[in-house]
Amino acid sequence: MKPVNPVWPADTKVISPSCLRRPRLHDVHETALPVTVGHATFGDWWEPFTLGVGPAGVYLTSLERERQTQLRRVCFEVLGPGPFTIESRAWAARGHI
Repeated sequence: MKPVNPVWPADTKVISPSCLRRPRLHDVHETALPVTVGHATFGDWWEPFTLGVGPAGVYLTSLERERQTQLRRVCFEVLGPGPFTIESRAWAARGHI
């Protein structure tokens, strides 16, 4: 399987841990959890987005059909037919009440 690295820089965070401090949590610690997901085919990777799964799926389904087709074509050019792995990270935080 060919590995595919995420486009975002390694330190990109979607949610700041400071948002966890607002509801009176203290001793908040954050970490990045490495995640690797294998996909046998491009279609296996693409299909959940077409169902509106997650923020990326919601974005995709908000596009007009022609723009969806263009985006699919670009993604296929980058990823290929498969198999491939997507390497990413999940941001995790924990705190105490």
